[in-house]
Amino acid sequence: MPRNLTVHIAKNHQEADEWDIQQNLKMSPQERLRAARILQLQYFGKHSPDVKKSTPVSSMTMTSMYRKNGKT
Repeated sequence: MPRNLTVHIAKNHQEADEWDIQQNLKMSPQERLRAARILQLQYFGKHSPDVKKSTPVSSMTMTSMYRKNGKT
């Protein structure tokens, strides 16, 4: 189904964020799910990981990841 695209040129980040939120609020739940699925397919391909089966990350692992990347 072809979709009409709208371009909005914001004057600053706050205006861009507000416009983005309004665009998301205008979408139906089905449209949001479809958009999420399209992005998932583009990023992971057909074999995307099931987040319900993923292993939880401990706080120690997150701390070491931040330190490794120079963040505290």
